[in-house]
Amino acid sequence: MAQPTALVWFRRDLRLGDNPALAAACALGGQVIPVYPDPDSNGQVS
Repeated sequence: MAQPTALVWFRRDLRLGDNPALAAACALGGQVIPVYPDPDSNGQVS
């Protein structure tokens, strides 16, 4: 059976110790992909 992949979207900060979404994703036992869009980029890609 394939391992689950979880996407965790960080919107405000990158705190890891008390993040319930990250804890739930890690509990799945599969791959966790963290995403943090840079709020200062204004949608521009370098």
